[in-house]
Amino acid sequence: MIKKHLRIICFIMTLAMSALVFCGCGETKVLSLEEMVAQNPDMAKSIEEGLTDLEAAHVTQSVSYKGNTIVLSLKYEKAYKDEDVAALAEAFEANGEAYEPACNQAIADIKKNTELEKVKVKVQVLNGDDSEIWTKTYKGK
Repeated sequence: MIKKHLRIICFIMTLAMSALVFCGCGETKVLSLEEMVAQNPDMAKSIEEGLTDLEAAHVTQSVSYKGNTIVLSLKYEKAYKDEDVAALAEAFEANGEAYEPACNQAIADIKKNTELEKVKVKVQVLNGDDSEIWTKTYKGK
């Protein structure tokens, strides 16, 4: 009688362990930032408000996500000529640190409120024809 009960208990435990192994229970998958904001619109809104506060004339601002990278795109309404693009690129290179405080704050807030460690903000400035004028990636402090 005891052998029969032990076999039943062993059989049930084997089934339970198999179920855990095959269904992946017990494993916690860390979501990427892109996945988190897709599931949490309030989080996306908060990040976007923090990064798009910067007013700029004749520039459209947008935020997108790729993995753990926030991509802040600043696109000029008109397409500038090559010589103007070179001057704009120099100006952004010289003054790119203006974006650093907002980007570092966004990274710090995300790290504080999630389990993510490697969060970046990529700021890209695009010409009206979608060609790249300037890009810089901030990794936080």
